[in-house]
Amino acid sequence: MFQRPSLTVDQRVAVCRKYFIAGLCFMPLAWMVNIAYFWEELRHPRGHPKIKRYVMYSAVGSVVYMSAFFVWLAIYLTSWRSWGATGDNISIYVPAGDPK
Repeated sequence: MFQRPSLTVDQRVAVCRKYFIAGLCFMPLAWMVNIAYFWEELRHPRGHPKIKRYVMYSAVGSVVYMSAFFVWLAIYLTSWRSWGATGDNISIYVPAGDPK
């Protein structure tokens, strides 16, 4: 099983903060790793308050970012044809033929 390296409290807070800041650069995967890695600390009643705060912010940020992404994806997939040339320009793959 995975064995975590033993870190001091200050080192754990620093790692958690770095993952949170990395997620601010539009990388929700870093936020998800932060949540998974510090999940036990979040659930523990005597967990460090700064770690709990960073993990909660990571969870909220991840949900907001992923929700916005899926809303954009749904809008794009349902209406890119009606955008004309702009819809074609932002597409990686434009299918040939008439849509029926």
